[in-house]
Amino acid sequence: MIKKFIEKVVKWLIPKKDKLEHYYLWSVAFFSMVYLFDLIENLTGFYISDWYAFGIVIYTALWKELYHDWYCKKGTPELKDFIAGIAIASLYMIKTN
Repeated sequence: MIKKFIEKVVKWLIPKKDKLEHYYLWSVAFFSMVYLFDLIENLTGFYISDWYAFGIVIYTALWKELYHDWYCKKGTPELKDFIAGIAIASLYMIKTN
């Protein structure tokens, strides 16, 4: 009985490979855009807000779940995938603003 409980807790705490892929993919995309926007500002003086990168990440993660997975039926649309995709970008925006 205790073993089953521990297995359930571990399964709940450790995300599946699919969630980690969403987490890393959108995190890399977000921080790449933030870096690119900073590079553009340093080279040209033209400021691009990090909110644009955040919006692009949210839009593309939502598009992936709704259009690619749900509408085209090429995957399984899940709210958890969307949340995993925008988690780091959301925490960054909360921390910096």
